[in-house]
Amino acid sequence: MKKTLLAIFTVIALAIMSACSGSSAEQVPVQSVSEIVGMGPVGVAQRFAGVVSTQDPVKIMKNGETKLGEFYVEEGDEVKEDDALFTYDTDQLTLDLEKAKLELEKLQNDIVNMQKEKEKLEEEKAEAPEEQQLQYTLEINSKDTEILEADFNSAVKQKEIESLERSLENAVVKAPSSGRIGTITDGTKTDNMGNTLPILTIVQTNDLLIRGSVNENNIYSLTPGMEVLIRSRIDGRTWTGTLSKIDMDNPQSTQENYGMMDSGDGTAVSSKYPFYVEPDNSEGMMLGQHVYVEPFTGDDTDGTWRLPAWYICDIDSAPYVWAEDKDGKLEKRSVTLGAPEGEDMNMDSYIITEGLTLEDKIAFPDEKTHEGMECVDYRNYVPEEPVTAEETNGGGN
Repeated sequence: MKKTLLAIFTVIALAIMSACSGSSAEQVPVQSVSEIVGMGPVGVAQRFAGVVSTQDPVKIMKNGETKLGEFYVEEGDEVKEDDALFTYDTDQLTLDLEKAKLELEKLQNDIVNMQKEKEKLEEEKAEAPEEQQLQYTLEINSKDTEILEADFNSAVKQKEIESLERSLENAVVKAPSSGRIGTITDGTKTDNMGNTLPILTIVQTNDLLIRGSVNENNIYSLTPGMEVLIRSRIDGRTWTGTLSKIDMDNPQSTQENYGMMDSGDGTAVSSKYPFYVEPDNSEGMMLGQHVYVEPFTGDDTDGTWRLPAWYICDIDSAPYVWAEDKDGKLEKRSVTLGAPEGEDMNMDSYIITEGLTLEDKIAFPDEKTHEGMECVDYRNYVPEEPVTAEETNGGGN
């Protein structure tokens, strides 16, 4: 009897302890506000090294087998749109054009002569006896074939002439855009893959961009399309811009020594991914200048920051967020909102003037979120696995 009562009390105690301690379903992942708005775990803006570069260069390819003539530029020269770059060998082009015209004239004369020969055969056929009719028919058909072939060759030669005439008209190749002349070749060299290299390239210095890289550990701090701040490493001058692309297809492997044993050699391997930023205004930027890129979360002068609207509940009447309290539990916390980002009331972030600091941690609201949930750092949170029907039914027993 005592053993039975003891067993009952033990089961009840375990049930009470389980209810008091909570389960994974009562946990909620939280993240610091400073990380959410892109300012790092301690409220300091995350910065990524970058360099002022250019768009992909304009490539001028060689026109077929045409020989090159005179170059008007050298490597490193600055050019403007429509400036003359080089010419093709017009002497050779002129000779080729004259030869093509003579060949076309001969083809046209041949066609006239074959037409006359056909007409003569048709006249002879009309007076020939019956036994010769088949022979004349075969000769006339053969002449038709010769005329059709000559017509085709004539059309091909005409197109060749038109191409040569265009080449003569465009013998002077002009710059399609402003920039600086890159490498100049003779148009016959190839790269390691066997692809023909351009005669010359033009680096578009009037269309600058920022090239940088982000480590795999904080790659999600950047998002294509986000507004960023570009800060000079020399004098602190700033520009704004838009992160246009993160190149996930071309990772660059790096090795970092963290002062601890990892795989036996104390070195950890990570990857970096190139990203590109298009500045809103590149005035004052220098090609090759080193800069910092950081998420632009607010006015760079007054220290304000903006919280994405999807973390804010009941925005229109009594706005609040789900925040971690001093005991590590989730609470509903009222906040005071400033103006939304920009003048458009449909924008998706708001200045928080009261109720929340960068050091606070908040949760993403959903239908399961409620007060009293245990707050867990999002990096350590393990979602509860869904319960299967078999587990619910005790394995079918």
